[in-house]
Amino acid sequence: MTSQRISWREVAAEARHELLSTLGSLPLAITLLLVIALASVAGTVIPQQKGIEFYMQNYPATGDVVLGVLTWERLLAWGLQDVYRTWWYLSLLIVFGLSLATCSFLRQIPMLKTARRWKYYTEPRQISRFALYAELSTGLDPVAQVLRKKGFQVFQEGEKLYASRGILGRVGPIIVHIAIILILLGGIAGALGGFQTQRMVIPGASFDLIDPGEEGRRPTWKVRVDDFRIDTRDNGTIRQFNSDLVIIDAEGKELTKSTIAVNKPLVYDGITLYQASWAVSEILFRFGAEDEWIRIPVAPLEEKINGQDTWGRFIPLDEKNKVGIFLAANNLQGVMAILYVGEEPTATYRLRPGIPAQIGETSIRLEVKEVIGSTGIQIKKDPGIPLVYVGFGLLMIGVCLSYLSHSQIWALRQGDHVYVGGKTNRAQVMFEREFSVLLARLEA
Repeated sequence: MTSQRISWREVAAEARHELLSTLGSLPLAITLLLVIALASVAGTVIPQQKGIEFYMQNYPATGDVVLGVLTWERLLAWGLQDVYRTWWYLSLLIVFGLSLATCSFLRQIPMLKTARRWKYYTEPRQISRFALYAELSTGLDPVAQVLRKKGFQVFQEGEKLYASRGILGRVGPIIVHIAIILILLGGIAGALGGFQTQRMVIPGASFDLIDPGEEGRRPTWKVRVDDFRIDTRDNGTIRQFNSDLVIIDAEGKELTKSTIAVNKPLVYDGITLYQASWAVSEILFRFGAEDEWIRIPVAPLEEKINGQDTWGRFIPLDEKNKVGIFLAANNLQGVMAILYVGEEPTATYRLRPGIPAQIGETSIRLEVKEVIGSTGIQIKKDPGIPLVYVGFGLLMIGVCLSYLSHSQIWALRQGDHVYVGGKTNRAQVMFEREFSVLLARLEA
């Protein structure tokens, strides 16, 4: 008896084949897609990139635990506070992309090569095997003419004929896979090389930009806010928010300037500045005509005025804080002043900038000079956006091409008979009808 040894190369080749077959399988791709979808749902439902206090308050470790299992400790341990940057989410995207690439190389590209290869049939029995088959008493030239009118590319050699149409339909799935891989690469690039933050800035102030993930690559330029204003309609409702921004270098030299508004951002050096929000920041007022102007910061209030966000501040007028004025504003056009004597409000006044008002029966004379607003600038950098846009464009093209049917027809003439057979990879019923119409024309 003789024994044969299996070499390590054969074992490695078989293992590689099994790995690639599994990686490029449809069940694995569907499973990965479902897991990615569930993770994306978690990233949508759970607020992302909040402070630890937010999660401790909304996802307590004891008592009313969310879903009975989701505490703030587990949420942070699993990375659910920043799903799209976690190692496991990025790993899912990478494995899914590798699965699509493997499927393309193992299945889609070989199918395209097979579709491009064809041969003439020389025996009627070879054509009779097709589900769509017929015998005609005509020549090959009429068959070729009718097929060309139907958009087929016809090849003829002597008494043999081959025609095909819709070869681009075989390219569609490959383009779809390439498009999805580009979208995945764009998402990974955005997660690793991008950032997003927001600043509240009053007019006249400036701020710098820092990529939290790359402290050593701080931009050398800053942003100065020259002005912030709110455009209103005739009925008083808000129409648009505008911020005048100036990009300045380290020495204060202006590099560029632009007015941003909602849906009108400023893009500079790969970073996009959006008009995101606004707030009342400070109120400038005085008690008498000879007094100095007092600038006080205000804070957001839990209660709203007329359904609008409101900011305010209590100003005590005595040492025991029993008498005072509460200033509140929900826009930049005026202030509501509420006089408190004890714990109960005694009078309410609406003050317009530049118009002094006497507060009740007291000797207090209050004048508001300006309600100072701050603009909310959202700062975003995402180097993966071009890849995502290209990917979605290719995805639409690939999906459209995938609907094209790849149809093939063979014909062979022997004696007074022409044997015709055909097949298609999709839209079988429509192709059968078209094949019947083709035969009817030839017989006529």
